[in-house]
Amino acid sequence: MMVDLITPAQRLSSLPPYVFARLDELKARAREQGLDLIDLGMGNPDGSAPQPVIEA
Repeated sequence: MMVDLITPAQRLSSLPPYVFARLDELKARAREQGLDLIDLGMGNPDGSAPQPVIEA
């Protein structure tokens, strides 16, 4: 079986880490330590907001 490896461009390695991935790591570490977190992240909404929220 032949495996083709793609070498990323050098400029790709100079990009900073994705900030939300880092936040996910920090949240996971905090939960492992027993902290009860409220995640106010943006989420992935797949529908509209309930009417009472829209009216508020």
